[in-house]
Amino acid sequence: MKRIICWVALLFLITDTTAQKRKKPVDHIPFPTAEYDTLPAINTGQSSIKGEAFFVSSWAQVRKAVGTNVYLFRVTSYTKHWFDVSVLGNKNMTAGDDRQKKCNIYTTSNSEGKFEFNQVPHGNYYLFLWFYWDEPQYNVYGRITGTKRFGGLLYKVITVDGSSAYNYVLTNQQ
Repeated sequence: MKRIICWVALLFLITDTTAQKRKKPVDHIPFPTAEYDTLPAINTGQSSIKGEAFFVSSWAQVRKAVGTNVYLFRVTSYTKHWFDVSVLGNKNMTAGDDRQKKCNIYTTSNSEGKFEFNQVPHGNYYLFLWFYWDEPQYNVYGRITGTKRFGGLLYKVITVDGSSAYNYVLTNQQ
């Protein structure tokens, strides 16, 4: 009888931890239509944003973010909630409202990790990307034992004002 109780308790613990791993995605806040109605579309401004992105490893090796999607999202109450919960908090969210896309754009960095956005209207933006790479891991005999993943999120909150040219460096070294 004690064995049965132990097995039932163990089964309950396994089921409970599995349920915790499948947490329900976080809902977005209600879409702020009035806030978005006042914002210009992303490709209607006079400013340009250029930059480069790279990581510096703990052993001082520079790893350029080559061929990586770089995102420029307008800071609004809607994107702030999404950025805080999903990007910084690393939590799954339900599908967002497509109307927010009029204020978002992305590009791909070139072979030197450089990127550029043109015709950006004034406002505050999240400038961000995720960049990862794998490096082999060696044992004491010099044999590869596997790989280790490096990298992560690089971002800045930036302000675009008027018709200016901006240059930013996204790096883990601040």
